[in-house]
Amino acid sequence: MLHLRKRALYRLLCGAAVLLCIVCTVARPALAVTWLWPPSDQSEDYSCVYDYDYYITHYSDVAKKYTDDPAGALRHFLETGMAEGRQACEEFSVMVYRRRYPEIAKRYGNDLRGCFNHYIEYGRFAGASGAPDRYLTSTQLSELRKIGNRAFEGDRDAQNEIIEFLGDACAYEWQKYGFLPSVLIAQVIYETGWCSKEGSVLRASDNNILGMNLSLINWKWKSPWTGRYAWRRVPQFDSNNDVYYNMETMRRYADVEECIEDYAAFKIGLHPEIAGSRQVEWVIRTGLRGYSTDQTYFDKIRGIIREHHLVRYDFVPRMQKGA
Repeated sequence: MLHLRKRALYRLLCGAAVLLCIVCTVARPALAVTWLWPPSDQSEDYSCVYDYDYYITHYSDVAKKYTDDPAGALRHFLETGMAEGRQACEEFSVMVYRRRYPEIAKRYGNDLRGCFNHYIEYGRFAGASGAPDRYLTSTQLSELRKIGNRAFEGDRDAQNEIIEFLGDACAYEWQKYGFLPSVLIAQVIYETGWCSKEGSVLRASDNNILGMNLSLINWKWKSPWTGRYAWRRVPQFDSNNDVYYNMETMRRYADVEECIEDYAAFKIGLHPEIAGSRQVEWVIRTGLRGYSTDQTYFDKIRGIIREHHLVRYDFVPRMQKGA
């Protein structure tokens, strides 16, 4: 009888072992495609996204109140800086993190604090990066044209893809310079014909999607431009709104993001009064003054904003003035 009991126990243990192997085999693929969980004792380590010296150096409002108060500065970052999307160390930008990983942007939307926490708790342990490296985030106009051609022909899904990409890219300019996203998105859509081959007037390899000339206002503004340029045939409009072409020296960019940043820096440098404004009409009439020779340009930008409800991108929180 004792022998039979031992055999039954042995069979039970063998069955449990087989079941455990099956469970591990089934679960293994899922582990490969999910973000890794961190050790619980490291979940409140903010050093991967925050550095006190960097934070007070780059934000004057923080320095004014929290110089010689590291605890207060950290508290400000956790309570305010995260929600506003402030970059608090050299190695991590939450805007780059969202742009680099679309699944994060889709999951958290405009909840920038949630994006920060995701990186702290999961992303860094899975090897994800939020480093603002231009070459890691580079988007070429030539890569967007396949989608852009469909968008230009009226494909709503393709148009939404282009808008989502531009929404993420322009959110960075909103954070850094204060250029209103809805207006900037609409300008790119109009200037490039939805980033299509039919709508782009300059070469795709230039990535100059906003018609940036070489010698804008005699260099009296801080430009992130890398310094390459070329002669290009550029359309202009006469007083009757008829098109003619000029040969001009135009800037060339490493990627689309660099052009958008250069344009935002230029516009805010030229019209600092629009920085941080959410008044669409004010930004159009003031910020775009003198930009185009097309007499109907303002109306076209307004129409794109209305049709695609682009003002939804204007509600992303922004860092305080002077930051």
